Amino acid sequence: MSNVDEWDGKVPGAFNLRDLGGNPVAGGTIAPGRVFRCDLLHRVDAELGARWLHQNDVRTLIDLRTLGEREGDGFMAASEHLDSLHRGLLDEVWSWEAENAAEDDWFLRDRTLEMYERFPDRIAQVLGDIAAAPANVLFHCTAGKDRTGVIASALLGVLGATPEVIAADYALSTQAMAGIVGWYRSLAGDIPHDPEREQQIVDRAATVATMAGVVEEIERRHGSFAGWARDAGIGDDLIGALRAKLVVS
Repeated sequence: MSNVDEWDGKVPGAFNLRDLGGNPVAGGTIAPGRVFRCDLLHRVDAELGARWLHQNDVRTLIDLRTLGEREGDGFMAASEHLDSLHRGLLDEVWSWEAENAAEDDWFLRDRTLEMYERFPDRIAQVLGDIAAAPANVLFHCTAGKDRTGVIASALLGVLGATPEVIAADYALSTQAMAGIVGWYRSLAGDIPHDPEREQQIVDRAATVATMAGVVEEIERRHGSFAGWARDAGIGDDLIGALRAKLVVS
């Protein structure tokens, strides 16, 4: 356990924690400090994770992982000051091998599109949770890039962010991947590892091209991101509530 009395505000093992604030959307920007995205906030130190949530007035935590992941890796339980919501975006985790990452951006593009097309109701539910939250919100999965990236891109998209903004935010996860891959390698013990394949994972994990391809295909299928939202049952009332909660001019 870390010494919280000497805490510097960072959460050990939370490699992909960042604020969506500052991203430009239609009519303004996302206000800083209102909605965060992350990998596992409790990966190393749940106490510091809880303290970070309290310090940033995050009272709603949305876990996008499967039940199996929660059972295996644990989760942050609800408390007097925290609503901890389980909103599994997938029924089971799909495998992402380095050989897929080495080929091109289409593997991750197609898996991301699959979430958009198969589970629009689940995405809409999470956006509703964000809009209804009494204070600030954090949503996360395991690496904070794929399922978390879908929610972040959907949120930015329904608020009118450009494809370039959506893709750029997604690609920021690349900066976190070396730490995440290193963490899991540290758990492997004496199992041999392949530095070249691991670097492929880091390099191809979250590229601008992947999310740009996702947005392009969404627009081709639905006419626009607004068209996808409409087809997903995300109405003007929900978008208005998200805008009122998150957007400043």
